[in-house]
Amino acid sequence: MEFRYAARFLRDDLFRWTLFRHRDVDCHVVTGQQSGSHWLNHLLAEAICLQYGVERPQHIDDRVLIGHPRDIKPRPDIPQLVWTHHAPSPIVHAAPFRNLLRYPRYLVLVRDMRAAMVSRYEKRKHDFQMTFSEYLREQRFFANPNKWDLIRRISFFNAWGRVSQVLPGNVHVVHYESLSRDAAGELQRAWKFLGLPVSDPDIFRCAAEASTKDKMSRREEPGRRLDLVRKDNRDPVEWFSAEDREYFSRRCRAWLKHPLGYDYDDWSSAKHAPERFQNIQKRAA
Repeated sequence: MEFRYAARFLRDDLFRWTLFRHRDVDCHVVTGQQSGSHWLNHLLAEAICLQYGVERPQHIDDRVLIGHPRDIKPRPDIPQLVWTHHAPSPIVHAAPFRNLLRYPRYLVLVRDMRAAMVSRYEKRKHDFQMTFSEYLREQRFFANPNKWDLIRRISFFNAWGRVSQVLPGNVHVVHYESLSRDAAGELQRAWKFLGLPVSDPDIFRCAAEASTKDKMSRREEPGRRLDLVRKDNRDPVEWFSAEDREYFSRRCRAWLKHPLGYDYDDWSSAKHAPERFQNIQKRAA
C-alpha cells in the first residue's frame, strides 16, 4: 500500500467509530458524496410516508425521517433509518465484535467515482479555484479544500466492500446508475432487503414519480439556494483528458480493492450500470 493512501487511512478511517456507537437502529443509509444521497433518501421517505401514513418532510433536505441520530427523534411507528457518509474502521466489524454484537442493516448507495467527482467539481469549482486536472490530483494531507478527493472515495469503496464480505446478509448495495434506470424497482429491492411491510405494491411507483429531478427541485428548502439536484446530462468521462484517464485508472489499480462492480479501465462511459457485479447479498433481485 502506497504511503499516501496508508497515511490517509490511518488518519481518517482507522479510528472512525461512529457506526459502532449508533448500532441501535434499523438501518444505516450509507452514501458516497455526490452519489444521489438526497434522491435515495427522498425515495425512502416517500415510501415510508405512503406505507405508514406519516407526514412528508417539509423539503428534500429535511432530515426528520432519515438523518443523523442527533437530528431525528426515534418513533416506534416507523423504521428508524439514519444517514451517513462515513467509511467505518475495520475494527468496527472485527470478528470478536461480530460474534457478540448485533449490527443493523446497511443500505449502501454508490456511484461511478468519475461521475461523482465531476458532479462535485462542477458545483464547487468557483470555490476550488483550480482546473479539473488539478482537482483530480489534489491530495494534500493538510488544508485540502476537497475533502472527498480520489483517496477518500477509494477508501469509502474499500471500507464498504470489506463490510459486505464479512457481513454479507447485512449489506445491500444500490448503484446510482441502476437507480437512474429503474428507481421504482431499485426502491422495491431495497425495501425488501430492509424487511419492511408492503400494504400496496404501488407505493414504489408513486414514490419514484414523486422523486423526479423536476419535482425534487421544486421541494428544495425555501429561501436557500442549495442546488441539490444537478441537471447536467453530459457523460462525465468528457471532463477527463487522456492524461487524466491514465492517472485515474492507475490510481484505482493501485489502491482500489473493492470496485463494487465498476471497471475503471473502461472509459466508454461513466453512466452505465455495472453489469457483472457479483453482489452476494443481492438476493432480493
